[in-house]
Amino acid sequence: MKAKQYRTVRIPKRNAKLTNKKLIQRKSNYPGPRSSLHNSSTRLLHIPSPQLAHCQRWILNNILYTQTISKWATAYAPGRSIRGNVEPHVKSRYFLCMDLANFFGSITFGKVASIFEYINYSTEVARLLTELCTVDNHLPQGGPSSAAISNLVMKPIDVSFEKLCAHGSGISYTRYADDMTFSSTSRSALRTLIPQIDSTVGSHGLAINWAKFHLVGPRRRCLVRGLVKNSSANQFGIGKRTKRLMRTIMYAAAQNQFVNPKFNSIASIEGWLAYLSSVDYQSYVQMYSYWQKLGQRFSNANILTIKRIEQGCEIRV
Repeated sequence: MKAKQYRTVRIPKRNAKLTNKKLIQRKSNYPGPRSSLHNSSTRLLHIPSPQLAHCQRWILNNILYTQTISKWATAYAPGRSIRGNVEPHVKSRYFLCMDLANFFGSITFGKVASIFEYINYSTEVARLLTELCTVDNHLPQGGPSSAAISNLVMKPIDVSFEKLCAHGSGISYTRYADDMTFSSTSRSALRTLIPQIDSTVGSHGLAINWAKFHLVGPRRRCLVRGLVKNSSANQFGIGKRTKRLMRTIMYAAAQNQFVNPKFNSIASIEGWLAYLSSVDYQSYVQMYSYWQKLGQRFSNANILTIKRIEQGCEIRV
C-alpha cells in the first residue's frame, strides 16, 4: 500500500528559532494582552512579538491564503468587503443578525490543528504550525494569521447554512468574521430558522451571543456592519445620523479643532472618506463636496489637496 504523501513546510531562517517548542511557548512571544474599544465593548487583543508576527504573516501568505474560503465569508480575505457583506440583503425586509460568543477564544488548539491536517500536513507539522498560531490553547485575537484561520474553521458552518437557506425560502446569508446576517421578505421564515442555526453552531463547539441577537423589520432601524438599510430603496448606506455627526466633526476639523478622539486629524477624516467611497458612494460624493466647501471657507490647504476618489476604485478598509 502506497504511503500517504504529506505537504512540507520550510520556515524562513529569520524565524527558525521559533520552531523550538520551548521558545514557541515563551510568554515573551505575547508581551501582554491589550484592551481595544469596539462598538462600546472592550476586546482583549493578544499581539505577538515582532518575530512571531512575521512568522504568522508567512503562514498567512504562503499557506492560509492558498486555501479556498466559502463565498459567504466577506472579511479577512483579498477581494472580500463590507459592501459584499450587505449587497445580498438589499431586497430583504427582515433581518436576523447575531455574532458568536468569545469567538477567537472558542477556536481551540485542536480546531486549528485540524485545519492544517486537512490542508495535508502531517500531524507533527500541523502541531508545529498550530503552536506558532495559538496562545493558551486558543486562537489569539490580534495575531496576523488568526482571522484567516477563523474563516477556514467557519467554512463547514457556512456550508450548513447554505443548505438551510437553499430550500426555496428566499433567505440570504452572509458572514463578516463572526457577525452573521440572515435576511428574507418573510419574518416567519427567519423565525423558523433560529433553532437550526443554534443547533448548527453548537455542533461545532461554538455558541451564539444572545445578547447581540436581534430580528428586525422595516419599522426598525436595521444596522448591518455599520450600514443602515434604506427602507424606501434597495440599498444600504451610512444613514442620516452618521452624516449629521460627521458634518459636525468635519466643520470643527476644518478649523483645526478636533472634537472627537476617533477623528483627531485631517488624515483620519480623509481615511473615513476613503472608507465611505467603498461602501456608500452616493453619500461619499455629498460628504466630499461638503469637505471641499469647508476647505475653501476656512482656507484650509490640507483639505483642498485631497483628491476625489472615482467610483469603482478598490479601497482597502
